[in-house]
Amino acid sequence: MDTEYRDIPEFPGRRVGNDGTVWKLTDAAGWEQLKTTVCGSLQYPRVSLGRGKGRYVHRLILEVFVGPCPDGMECRHLDGNPQNNRLDNLAWGTPEENCEDREKHRTEESRARLGTAWRGKKLSEEHRAKMSAAHRGKTGRHHSEETKAKIAAARREYWRLRKQSA
Repeated sequence: MDTEYRDIPEFPGRRVGNDGTVWKLTDAAGWEQLKTTVCGSLQYPRVSLGRGKGRYVHRLILEVFVGPCPDGMECRHLDGNPQNNRLDNLAWGTPEENCEDREKHRTEESRARLGTAWRGKKLSEEHRAKMSAAHRGKTGRHHSEETKAKIAAARREYWRLRKQSA
């Protein structure tokens, strides 16, 4: 795939490439690639676009090349790698699809982080499965009232199980 660049409408002098890169226009050097930072345990690269505006690179790429995020949707990394922000690896999808992606691509290392042990205590396989299912209930924004109620119930169950295993 040939690299294509598009301007970021709300940030003059900034552009993104379909290869997952973000650029700024400088007086001295012309176009200069911006460095990304990774915040938190989710490992999603962020970039500072100036004026105190930091953005996730994956969302920025999709918004510029595909369009705004539709209501009830979120960004999916199709190969499960949060560092791969190439346009051909990104898509808008439902929270359920995103959750299925995470399950499909989850490595043994990430499984170990998500519920096999908590505060030094080994959890039973049954507790781990329940906590994982309850955690999956924590999805994105823009849900119907019925879905919001289900998410709230899943969160309560998640925390109840965590307290129970303590």
